[in-house]
Amino acid sequence: MAAPALIETYAVLTRIPAPHRLSPSDTLALLEANLFRHQLVALEAVSYRALITEAPARSIAGGRTYDAVIARCAVRAGADAILTFNERHFRGLAPGIEIVTPAP
Repeated sequence: MAAPALIETYAVLTRIPAPHRLSPSDTLALLEANLFRHQLVALEAVSYRALITEAPARSIAGGRTYDAVIARCAVRAGADAILTFNERHFRGLAPGIEIVTPAP
């Protein structure tokens, strides 16, 4: 589990419009039950600098920058796949890692 994705999940679940918004306590319970059991992977500071340095040449800009951080976490963890509803956002960011979109 990419550390930035964990933070984003908490942020989104506690800010989406009512009636779907969860309280911070309910969100924590949901994360504890479903995500905390997975290995948490974060990048070291030097990796952030490298990503930003490489970003212009790789056409990485805007919100896709956050996806690039998650992709780097996946590479660092040796992941086989990235599970996302935004498959196109991850194209080309994690060579050798399958990008999987869950069935509706």
